Amino acid sequence: MVEKLNKSYAGTKVLNDISFSIEESSITSIIGSNGSGKSTLLRSLLRLIEPDSGNIHFLGDDITKIKKKKLRKVRAQVGFVFQKHNLVPKLSVLSNVIHGSLANKKGPRYWFESLSPKKCREEAMECLKAVGLEDFAKRKSTKISGGQSQRVAIARALMQKPQLILADEPVASLDPKNGEKIMKLFYNLAKEKNITLIFVSHNVDHALKYSDRIIGLNGGKIYIDKNSKECTKKEIGDIYE
Repeated sequence: MVEKLNKSYAGTKVLNDISFSIEESSITSIIGSNGSGKSTLLRSLLRLIEPDSGNIHFLGDDITKIKKKKLRKVRAQVGFVFQKHNLVPKLSVLSNVIHGSLANKKGPRYWFESLSPKKCREEAMECLKAVGLEDFAKRKSTKISGGQSQRVAIARALMQKPQLILADEPVASLDPKNGEKIMKLFYNLAKEKNITLIFVSHNVDHALKYSDRIIGLNGGKIYIDKNSKECTKKEIGDIYE
C-alpha cells in the first residue's frame, strides 16, 4: 500500500500525494507522458529513489522507515527488470542468471557457473527454460540479441524467487515484434508463478493487453486508476493531453 507519496526535484513536484494499493499476484501498469512521474514512482517503491514523504507498506514493513540492512532484505524478495539489461558482458548467459542468487546469498560461488553448486545451476537452467533460452546457457551474453538479453534479465529476476517484480520500460529498447513477445512472456510468467508485477510503459496497447489494472499519471498525480478492461483508449488518451 502506498500512502500520500511525494517527491520533488529542484522545487518541481514530480509525485503529488500518490496513494494506491496493489493486490497480490496482480499485474499493474503505470502509464503517462514523459515527465509524468511514472519511473520515479516505480523506483520510489523500494527506495531506489528516496521519496520526500509518505508511506509504503510491503511485507509487513513501512519501507520508508526501515534501515538499510532491513531494506536490503526486503529488496532481495523483489526482482528488478529495467530497460538496460545490465548483463555482465564477458560471462555466459547461465552465469548471468546465477547472479540472481546474490540477492539472497553471498560469495564467489554465486558469481560463476563453474563455481556454483549443482542445485543453483539446475535452478538457473529452469529459469532459462521458463524464458525459452535453455539452449543459450553457455553462450556469452555479448553474443545474444537485445530481445534475448531482456529474457536473460527476466530469468535472472526469477532466480530470486521474487514475490514482486518491478519493471521500468522493459521493452522500450526493443523493436515492436520483440517487445510484444517479451510482454507476453512477462504476463504468462507472472500468472503461472503468482508473481505480483508492476511495470512502467509508454505503450498504451501493452498496458491494455498485459495488465489487470492501469494507473495513469499526469503531472505527478493519479489521473486514472481502474481495471484495464474498463479503460478506453480515449480515456487513456486524455492522460497525455
